Amino acid sequence: MYIARLHIFGPRRYALRRSVRRQGGWESETLAELGPDPGSLLRYPGGNAVYVDQEFVERVQARHGTLDEAELDDLFWPWVRPEIRRAVGPFRSRRRSPRRKPRAGGNLHPFDKRRLFFLRCGRFDAACPADSRLFRVLTAKSRDEIEQHLLGMEDELHARERKLYVTAIFDLPAHFPDWMFARAFPQTLDPERLADVFIEELCRLDQDTAFWRGFPRTATLPEYLARYVVMFFDSRFPSFSADEEFIRRFMRSRRRFAWPERRSPVATDAELEHLFGVPADKLRRMSGRELTRLYRQRAKNLHPDTGGEHEVFIRLTAAYEQLLSNDRR
Repeated sequence: MYIARLHIFGPRRYALRRSVRRQGGWESETLAELGPDPGSLLRYPGGNAVYVDQEFVERVQARHGTLDEAELDDLFWPWVRPEIRRAVGPFRSRRRSPRRKPRAGGNLHPFDKRRLFFLRCGRFDAACPADSRLFRVLTAKSRDEIEQHLLGMEDELHARERKLYVTAIFDLPAHFPDWMFARAFPQTLDPERLADVFIEELCRLDQDTAFWRGFPRTATLPEYLARYVVMFFDSRFPSFSADEEFIRRFMRSRRRFAWPERRSPVATDAELEHLFGVPADKLRRMSGRELTRLYRQRAKNLHPDTGGEHEVFIRLTAAYEQLLSNDRR
């Protein structure tokens, strides 16, 4: 599942979607419209607790089948109130299922590989690896989900990186074989010729049926491509001094740094039974969905705002995170 931004240009609206495998490849399926603010579907029972509206979840499940509620909570995390994200974020356990092997999804398009390589590594290279774990995040996804994933990463590009990024992903320096520094210094290329080859490559990609397989097309240029036209013609190439170049490379090499998570002490079986009112062995046999529902029921009773003790509520949440992070899940 993923939350898609329906309009790149103009007022934003969102939808909950998922990729499904059909004849000919992967396609995107809309599960529910979320309107301009997905955060309106979040419920705050008190304190730092938050969950997606149960009526909304049940309504979507009635039409499209069972949803992974833990995954749903992760998708809505960016819309959680800032003060709760600040309070809970450093202690928030990564409640994801064990990493699964990518499903068969066919070979990735070279354009997708060049984009992800630049966004992850901060540079472009003619020797972009053909097959790497780096690209697993794009496997078994529809064209729409791939574009939404990369769109979120592109939002983090600095303004002075955008034209360099477009030049890299369309591999425009390849059109200048006589200039040995075309890749290292694309700002030295003839700007008119560079614009011409950009439009040429853009049109070639627009007409590439393999690239757009499973994506509904119209007679107009898709917004997913139109955004690169804006990036290319509304941006400039960066100009760095030697010191700025050193700092820029240092920062890019550490883009994925994150503080280590703080872990709460492991709860014993006796404490689990006391907190949840259910035998520990039964708790471990519960599915993630069943455990989440039980946690929400107990949270309402044990929350300080309803007469519970603060420390007990904290231990309940820590025990819940511990159960969800088991290797089985």
